[in-house]
Amino acid sequence: MKRFITIMMIGVFALIISRVPNSLWSVWLLQLPGTILHEIAHATVAFLCQANPHDFNLLPKHEDGAWTLGSIRFNVTSVNAASVALAPLLLIPAAIILTFITFKLRFGVAWFASCYVSAAMLLSSIPSKPDFLVALSYPLSWLPALVTMGLWYYLVYLWIRPRKSAQL
Repeated sequence: MKRFITIMMIGVFALIISRVPNSLWSVWLLQLPGTILHEIAHATVAFLCQANPHDFNLLPKHEDGAWTLGSIRFNVTSVNAASVALAPLLLIPAAIILTFITFKLRFGVAWFASCYVSAAMLLSSIPSKPDFLVALSYPLSWLPALVTMGLWYYLVYLWIRPRKSAQL
């Protein structure tokens, strides 16, 4: 029953975050944890791919008729483009891990916060349109990205899969 309530609460938070009134600051504040995690995913993978991440920004800005909630720049190459641009997809297994940890928490502030962060992680795991454009502009970079994501997803599967208990 607690797992059901936890998953429902994550869903409620996801709806609240995604359907917030159209005020820039309310959107930015509600999505701030997800934006931070989204940009940290880019920065971490850029660092690991030696793409020299720089100009990390979490303040919203208006560009080309749309709002950007956060951004980071990196040196794009034909090897690292897709890995860095699609790095937020790595937040999906991280959100799953956090959800499994949340199942073990007591109802309270930590449980509530964990549900909120899980929802924010899931919503921010979707790469933005500029992220997809960078990834699509370098098709050779897809192979390293897919191998890395596949390995990460497999490791998460190994961590959350049901384990057989030892029989004596």
